[in-house]
Amino acid sequence: TVEGHPQVVVGQGKAGFDPKGRAASRMMREQIHGSFLTDPVGIAHRHEIGLERFFWQSDYPHVDSLWPESRRDLAGLLADVPDAEAAQIAAGNARQFLRM
Repeated sequence: TVEGHPQVVVGQGKAGFDPKGRAASRMMREQIHGSFLTDPVGIAHRHEIGLERFFWQSDYPHVDSLWPESRRDLAGLLADVPDAEAAQIAAGNARQFLRM
């Protein structure tokens, strides 16, 4: 903790606000989800980000979405990802997050 400020926690080189004293990196893993349209860098770093917190979005029916090439583009992005992880990113994580 930072002296005089018990809620400010410094851990692993990062600072954050947490009354429970958790590091900011832990708070991110527990509370933040991320979605993407096209993000090859994010896919490459999915384990550092937290595979269970990372999911794909199509943004359909907006004009700037990938539709009608969504499935093709997603398949290309996930081509080198193991099938179970690809299914988790493409739909499983969103289903779990939305409790579907």
